[in-house]
Amino acid sequence: MKKKDQTWSREELEIYVLLLCSDADFVQTPTELQFISTRVEGGSFDRIYNEYLHDSEDERIRKIKYAVDHQQLTRSDVEVLKKEIHELFLSNGHISESEKQLEDLLNDILG
Repeated sequence: MKKKDQTWSREELEIYVLLLCSDADFVQTPTELQFISTRVEGGSFDRIYNEYLHDSEDERIRKIKYAVDHQQLTRSDVEVLKKEIHELFLSNGHISESEKQLEDLLNDILG
């Protein structure tokens, strides 16, 4: 396990999850990236985005599972993240089948 998996803050986890969501239909739009970047502070977005770009799809899911398992997320944190995931998927006006499948997977991971 890489050390960076162990040091994600709640905000960094949120960025990473939302980046995965923005890529669910294999097209990250400027609207989606702006949606994510406006929800975070400082340089976290750029650093996490760079990490995301270098990870494979399997690594991305593994990192999210690991981070969720090792974070002290409150029920409120989880509900807010699920709401943001859904809002991001709706940012282009509809939810594609691949986005729906990813939303279901993330709901299972988040609990």
